[in-house]
Amino acid sequence: MITKKRKTELRNIVGELKKTLPQLKPVDNAQLEKCYDAKDYAGIVSSIKKHMAIHFRISIKYYTDAGAPKSSLRENAVAPMQVLIPDSLPHYGVAQEKITIVLRIFEKSLVTGSYHAFIVGISHELSHLVLYGTYHSLRFSEEATDITAMVLGYSKYYESGHSTFGSDGLSKLGYLTFEEVMFVAQVIDGTLPHDRESLFDKALTWIKDRIGV
Repeated sequence: MITKKRKTELRNIVGELKKTLPQLKPVDNAQLEKCYDAKDYAGIVSSIKKHMAIHFRISIKYYTDAGAPKSSLRENAVAPMQVLIPDSLPHYGVAQEKITIVLRIFEKSLVTGSYHAFIVGISHELSHLVLYGTYHSLRFSEEATDITAMVLGYSKYYESGHSTFGSDGLSKLGYLTFEEVMFVAQVIDGTLPHDRESLFDKALTWIKDRIGV
């Protein structure tokens, strides 16, 4: 159950992100599925990178669990995927093909995950580049990074991935609960009945103020 306070927090994050994030065309799911079935993981990264209008080169490094470097994230645990953000990142939208960003992908995310979960992982990591590239105030928030990926068009992967991801340490998909994912998706789409009621109430209040009732 999501508390009223938490719903307000999530609404505010979506609102802040929508102010600065670009409006992108729909995700080409057929192309992503084709790449995943062919185990063309680099192709998936390339497709999502292009869709998000990211103009950096991305070098993918694959690791087994045993040989994986420790991540500074998640209390020094090995994250299933991790993009390494350089100290100085050019502004989002500026072509910088000379800059190479390293994306680590660990074996367990390929073996135990699902198609939707893998897309969630990649879209989340590349969303870091969007947030850092815009120097957004929420760029240090992992939850906001998940929501960024959803705003950019990857909501359905979050919704489906939550019900299909593995249960061996990767069972929690991203940094939002399933209920939070579903709520955020409705906020993004504007399909919450409460949202419509709230807008009506605001409009009614505005009319009453105008006519002095």
